Amino acid sequence: MTAAHCGQNDSVQYDGGGDVIGTVHHSESFVDTATIGTNAAGRMWDGWWQNSTFTKPVHGLGSSWVGNWICTSGSRSGALCGFQVTQVGASNLASAKSWPNWPYTVASSHDATYGPGNGDSGGPAFDLTGDQARVIAKGTMSHGYDDAVVPCQGQPSSATRRCYWLFAYSEAYTVFNEPLSALFGAQVITG
Repeated sequence: MTAAHCGQNDSVQYDGGGDVIGTVHHSESFVDTATIGTNAAGRMWDGWWQNSTFTKPVHGLGSSWVGNWICTSGSRSGALCGFQVTQVGASNLASAKSWPNWPYTVASSHDATYGPGNGDSGGPAFDLTGDQARVIAKGTMSHGYDDAVVPCQGQPSSATRRCYWLFAYSEAYTVFNEPLSALFGAQVITG
């Protein structure tokens, strides 16, 4: 899974090192979600694309709730934690970028000083199991709110890159359950 605004149907997607990931089969802008046909294992990359060799096993899929603490793992910001879900089923995106009016989950950093940004879209939003050794898939990052800009962390630094302490993600639970599961034809692989 990734964000639909990252690739159109039938486009070939590459990782940060230029290796082919696969071809986009289902890119649906109304949920800002796409699936990429590829061989996959039940693990999630954790960290910045250029120097990360660390993965965590996927324990399963879960829905988000207000107050839920989550982490993100973006290709530019790397792994970031300490975000709390503030709204589930958010449809008022007037202060965000002009994405479709589909219900998103909104989360914010605990102190409004850091967050994911440009280049992190499509990366996972996740929760950790009690032992913090495995991840519970929550969704894929979609967009940040223009009135919540903060300095970016991770690599590479850029004067044009923007990061957000308040951001939205598409719920994986929605994509993997009816009626959308038939549309995407995707499944959660655990490790």
